[in-house]
Parts: sequence; C-alpha cells; structure tokens
Amino acid sequence: MTNAEVSATQECTQTQTQYYTQSQWESQQTIAAGETRNPWGRIYVQRMRPNIPENESSTQCGLHEYHPEGTDTFHDLFEEEWKVGRLSGVDFTITKNEIPEQEIVKLSKVHFIVRRDLSHPLNPPILEDTSTNGTFVSQVRLGKGKCRVLRNGDTISILSPKFHLFRFMDLHFNCMLDLPQEIAANYYVGAKLGAGGCGEVTKVFNVRTCMPYAMKIVKKCRFSEAVYMPGRQNNSPRIHNEIEILRKLRHPCVIGMHEIIDRPDAVYMFLELMNGGDLCHRITTQEKKYLSEDISRLYFLQTCYAVKYLHDNKITHRDIKPDNILLATHDMITLVKVTDFGLSKFVRKDSIMKTMCGTPQYVAPEVLHNDAGAYTEKVDIWSLGVMLYTCLCGDFPFVIRNNRRQVTSNPRFKDLTKAAQVLIFDCLRTKVEIRPTITSLLSHKWLQNRQTIFTAQQLMRDHIQLTSLDTDTAPPRPPITDTVTATTPIHELPDEQFMEPPAKRIRVDIQS
Repeated sequence: MTNAEVSATQECTQTQTQYYTQSQWESQQTIAAGETRNPWGRIYVQRMRPNIPENESSTQCGLHEYHPEGTDTFHDLFEEEWKVGRLSGVDFTITKNEIPEQEIVKLSKVHFIVRRDLSHPLNPPILEDTSTNGTFVSQVRLGKGKCRVLRNGDTISILSPKFHLFRFMDLHFNCMLDLPQEIAANYYVGAKLGAGGCGEVTKVFNVRTCMPYAMKIVKKCRFSEAVYMPGRQNNSPRIHNEIEILRKLRHPCVIGMHEIIDRPDAVYMFLELMNGGDLCHRITTQEKKYLSEDISRLYFLQTCYAVKYLHDNKITHRDIKPDNILLATHDMITLVKVTDFGLSKFVRKDSIMKTMCGTPQYVAPEVLHNDAGAYTEKVDIWSLGVMLYTCLCGDFPFVIRNNRRQVTSNPRFKDLTKAAQVLIFDCLRTKVEIRPTITSLLSHKWLQNRQTIFTAQQLMRDHIQLTSLDTDTAPPRPPITDTVTATTPIHELPDEQFMEPPAKRIRVDIQS
C-alpha cells in the first residue's frame, strides 16, 4: 500500500461512526454540480508480472500465474461512471501494456463499469460486470449483468481471479470500526437516517446484492439496568418484543425485516428502506400543512389494511401515529407501511393489555386514564381517528392540559365531506363498545372509493412483485385468480395473495 493510501485509511481511525458535517455535505454538492474537481474514488493500475524464470517466455504463462509488482499509475474518479474495456472510446482502454497481447481478444468491448450516485457523498461505489469472460472483485466473480458494492482496498481482476490488474480506493467511505465484523464484512455503511429514543437508523447496502436497507441500532447499554416501567419504555423487554413481532409479520403495508443480529452490546435490525420519509414529515411539508381527502384516504386505507392484518393475527400496535407510517417514495401516490412495533403486543387468549403506553396525543382514553382495567385492540381505532384528523386538518383534534383532553376547533374540519367527518367521529367514540372494529371501519362509506381501492391494490401488487424480483430465494407467489376484480378490497383477498414475504435471513443469538 502506498503512502497516499495509508494516509487516506488513517483518516478513519476513530472508534465512533463518522458522518459528513453540513459543510462537507455542501462541499460535496458542489462536487456533484461539477464546480470542483475533488475525486470520489481512485483506481490504481497495477504492474502485473508472471511468476516464471527469466529464461522462459511469458507467453507460456497463464494469467493465474501473474502477480502485482507495484503500481504503474492511478486514475481519479470524478464522474458518475468510469468504463473499462478494449474499446478506444472507454475511460480506460486495456492494452498489451496491461495484459498479454494474446489475451486482449477475450476482453469485452466494455468489460466493467464503476459508478456512483453523487446525489449524496455516502452512496456506495458499485461495479457492474458487463463482460463475457469474467470480472472479479477481491477474487469473487460477479457474472454478466451483476453488480457488487466496491469496498476500500478491493482488487478488481479480469479474466482470472488472480489477475489483480486494478485496486480501488474509496475517498468517501464512512468508517464504522465499532460494528461487528459480520456486519462490516457484508454491509456498506451509508448516511445516517435519523435517531430516536430507542436507537439510531443508518442506511446500509448489502455488498453482494447492492440492496439498500435501514439498519436500526439499539445499544443495550441504554437499557441494561432499566426497570420495565410505564414511563420508561426504552428497555430490553421492549426491543425483544419488537424482534418477536417483526419476525412474524408478512404484509405489504407492514415494514419488513431482512435480518437481525443480536450482540452483547447492541441489537442490529435490518429493515426495509422507505425512501419517502414518514407521514408526519409529509403532512408538515405541504404548503397548506395538511393533505387532500383523496391522498389522505389512500394513506389511511393502506394503514387500515395493515391494522386489519395485525388484529387478525392478535397483535395490537398501541402506537399508531403519522411518525410510525413510512412512505415508499416522495410521490404523493405511494405505498405506505406501518413501523415501530416496540409497544405492540400479542393478545393471546391468556393475555390482557393494561400497560399505559403510547403517544399521549394519539392514545385512547381508556389507556390514558387506565382506570377501567384492561383494554382491547380498539385502542388502535382511536389512534387511527386521530391520525386521519391530523392528515386532513394538519392539527390534533385535542390538546392535553392538566391530564385532561380539550377539543380543539379547526375551521378546516368543517370543510371536509360529511362521510369523512362521520368516520373521524366514529373512531373517536369514547365508549369502547360502540367504537368500530377494523373490519367495520374498512366498510365505511368514506373508504368505499373505487379509484382509491384500485390504486392501493395496485401499489401492493407492484410491491410484492418488486420484492420477489429483488430476493433470489423468494418463493413463487400464486397467480391472482380470476375471481379477484380491480375493485376487490385488499382485506377480502385470499391470504396467499399478500402474506408471503421476501425470504428473510434471521440470525439471533440472544445472550443470557
């Protein structure tokens, strides 16, 4: 390794995760705009020599008998793509100076492409194999059309896994030296997505598949001595409860879990990545600070499908709110998913719910006062009503003063359709026995909109198809039967239509 490479590597010797500062981010934006010439990566071209005696001809030596002997030159990467091949029009043309002349014919016109999305400095560098006769990253063959995330120090070989013609240096990589080795070896660490009371969330990419995930890290030191109390929800029972529930959930409107790694100091959960942010952010970033009835209906309907699935499986979420509804894209018409199951509970025949938990503005009165004994899954219906009011009005229907709720007056509510008002009133009935179930809620007049049902159904179908393609080991899904029409409500479809998830890899090693 050269002095320059050693220097670049030593910049990442801190034990804590390093994230780009705002000034670094702004600087990188100018790089993406082409206003500076700071490279994002560097490719070293290595001098390859055959392992043969001096009196023998190198033409008798196979590529697997070559070894690197120093570096001839390097190429800094500025653009989003860098192409290598035998054509003269690519960014780097392989000639007889780099490879034996008789081997050039085996090269593809464009043998491989190194690319990076420069919209964010911590997006991963990716190598795409476009060759017929082989491109290898650190001696692992990709295969034509396959991609792999490049790591700092990776070798790139052509035609033979041992012909290490190139070596890659990542000038933007994010060091996380405190991650377990099995995570660091399999995931490329991207940008920090956020942090909350139960841990931080970071965008990561699977090195082998290039698939992005949201890695939720919960440090056990934060709750190692915690006592399970209503006012202190960040504790070990909560996180293991979330793991237990997430492992069992399979629905297109419920966040999916790819992998779990449990270690003595932290739990690492690899979840589906939702690029559209949460519903709270979507509402507050609108010019009018609320959503239209059509868009609210689409998001609310999908959330109800998720809650119906949970309740059918004896799970009560207990913390439904816009912050826990994630959107797949930044488009207004998009798939939504329910997340954050830390307060959820399996309600079996021998279990009851009495714990006071949830977010006060969204929690049902029977939970808030907790003087009526046990409560039911209808606490989620109340939360759905508050969430819908927030979507449509951009405000809470109540304010809490001195532990008492006071109804707010929002002029926007009077402009809603009568059906929307009735649905909200039904959800916010204080008498639990007359509050609707999720099944009856899905049959409400306001939700019986053919276009909304069709759109939600199509979003869910598209998601299932996409995740099936992204997961090599995903089981085949049964075809949609002729009896299912475009207007069939999702909750009435057969379970096999939506309950088969992409295959997961669960690796849990619970410490005693």
